[in-house]
Amino acid sequence: MGDLQASRLDLLQNNRPVDPVLSAEANFRSFVNVLNEAIAFNEAIGVALLTSTGRQREQHATTLQRIIGRMDLARQLIDNETSAP
Repeated sequence: MGDLQASRLDLLQNNRPVDPVLSAEANFRSFVNVLNEAIAFNEAIGVALLTSTGRQREQHATTLQRIIGRMDLARQLIDNETSAP
């Protein structure tokens, strides 16, 4: 999932409008989309975590922690866009 998100963000960054307001809006939408996808993925991993055992459970917990980190990064990027002049 990380490589896919990175590739999508790279593509989106290369197609940003020149106008600063439109560019900020495009960035904001991209970051919100990443956040929404991470939330949906977290829900699926959370269910898998509840129903798994042993080594599989540990792997799901690690994946969940990584996704939470991505969500935090997306939230920070959204905060940066909303607080930019």
